[in-house]
Amino acid sequence: MEGQLHIVSDMCDGLANLSFDWKELRTLGIVASAKMEGDEFNTNGISIRYYISSAELTPEN
Repeated sequence: MEGQLHIVSDMCDGLANLSFDWKELRTLGIVASAKMEGDEFNTNGISIRYYISSAELTPEN
């Protein structure tokens, strides 16, 4: 089994310096996932993926 955590942030002032080359950048998304071993996460196999988008997104979409 795998557990996932989805985080979505709009491009607020604190992240503005990341978007200077992409004027329409609106959303930063992060997905962290790890395999479950019994009742615990295997912390040696955590995967983190980053997504950037010009769409205004939520964790649901």
